[in-house]
Amino acid sequence: MDEPEWQYMRGFLEKYGFGRFSVLMVSAGLNDYQLKGRAEKVYWPRIKELLEGKKAPNSLEEMESMHAEFYRNERLAEQMQAVMKIFQAHT
Repeated sequence: MDEPEWQYMRGFLEKYGFGRFSVLMVSAGLNDYQLKGRAEKVYWPRIKELLEGKKAPNSLEEMESMHAEFYRNERLAEQMQAVMKIFQAHT
């Protein structure tokens, strides 16, 4: 409950429902590495900001598209997007 992931993202649980929220958290959590700054200051607040005000995605492709804006500006952007695609292919 004290982790930054939960603190920033818990509001999406009700909006997304358990299944989509789980996919969001696992895929975003897998990419919580090699960032330009500390995750609790750079990554999770920015992901939350990108997702707020948008409707819950209806597909994995929509979810990936919602995150693409953030990942393209980060270190290892191609690897992060590849991780998301691999995860989505197996869900």
